[in-house]
Amino acid sequence: IDYVAPSDSNPNIIETNGKENGAEYVDPYEDLIKGHLEAEEKKREEKKQQAIVLERQLAETQDREAELKRESKKQKKKLLDSLAEEETKMEAEMMKFQKLRTKKEN
Repeated sequence: IDYVAPSDSNPNIIETNGKENGAEYVDPYEDLIKGHLEAEEKKREEKKQQAIVLERQLAETQDREAELKRESKKQKKKLLDSLAEEETKMEAEMMKFQKLRTKKEN
């Protein structure tokens, strides 16, 4: 039995640097894989953009909530101050009426 080198066993096919028998060799899966990778990259980029939009919306919502909270505290303080002022006025009027009443009784 004689040894036959692999390169000698099929003399019709010689592959060198992407060429087969002198003609350009085209991998049938290359376009499929490239298309799949491009689609995945596009999905990843879309998800990244969605995440950026969601982060911006979250920041805006948090800013609005903080502003509403500040306004609520301000209104509460204003209301409490107003109530305290009204109570002070009512107490002053009560004292005035009591003084008038004690003067009438005397």
